[in-house]
Amino acid sequence: MKRLVGKTYCYDEFITTEEQRELRHYILSLQDFMGHAKSNGYKPEYDILVRQSTSTTYLEKYGITVHPLLIDIRNRIIKLEELYEPIIHDPRLGDWVGMTDEDAFVEPHTDLTTDEYSDYNIRRYNVIVSMPNEGGQPIYDDEILDVGERALWMCEASLVKHASVINQGSRMRLNISYGFYVPKSLYNVN
Repeated sequence: MKRLVGKTYCYDEFITTEEQRELRHYILSLQDFMGHAKSNGYKPEYDILVRQSTSTTYLEKYGITVHPLLIDIRNRIIKLEELYEPIIHDPRLGDWVGMTDEDAFVEPHTDLTTDEYSDYNIRRYNVIVSMPNEGGQPIYDDEILDVGERALWMCEASLVKHASVINQGSRMRLNISYGFYVPKSLYNVN
């Protein structure tokens, strides 16, 4: 069920416990294909923290099969949120999977489009697969969101600064981020 959280919304229990288990196993199996995430220019000294990610476009480029469950979940989001033309699936990254380890976090940032897509804003739908022992909650417009494991939350990634609380404990934060480009003209429609 859809629930307001801060200045956005989420769907609790968007994925089942079985899907969570399958996705956790899949994400961990991709570690060799993940790049070390940089701090988007936030503070270079944070680049040493373990934060890794990979995108579906990268995996496909190298012939690595994207798990069908990732595609199924994307299709569920498209249907639920009515993300049809002229909204397009993120042409640059597709979707991405990420992991942040102990003491790591997502730094405050907004996502930028390329010049080719300057008439679009990036909207991301984030599935929290697992959370650390403490911390790891999303931060959206400087507010910590009450979003837990198995939830899906919406992020206007080009428009609103977002981040995460520092992870505490040895359990990693795992998430999947589904990206869509929304024409800016749709934001002015009443």
